[in-house]
Amino acid sequence: MSGYPIELITNYRAGKISRQQFTKQFSDWQKSRGINYDCKGTADRLGVHVEYRGTTATIRDGVLHFFTGSYIDPKTNCRRYIRSTAKSVFDFCRKIDFARNDGGAKWN
Repeated sequence: MSGYPIELITNYRAGKISRQQFTKQFSDWQKSRGINYDCKGTADRLGVHVEYRGTTATIRDGVLHFFTGSYIDPKTNCRRYIRSTAKSVFDFCRKIDFARNDGGAKWN
């Protein structure tokens, strides 16, 4: 794990800063590097939804359901959609980020 604010994480684990301070400082660190994990929530007659980077997930039974991509099935020549689920908004954001990254996951 490189490139992360190790000092900030160490201070939080040692109890030197509170959870609120850690959340604020980590958010500031992400924003200073152009990383934005903000999601928007909406609700309508059809349910409650979370949107992140143009992908909308519907919340059903406490689980986020969304589509991460599509492909053409060679046997039937029909478009098939890749469905995915996440148990938290954090997982949802990570899965969208990895699905959008064409070259796979890239670490520092």
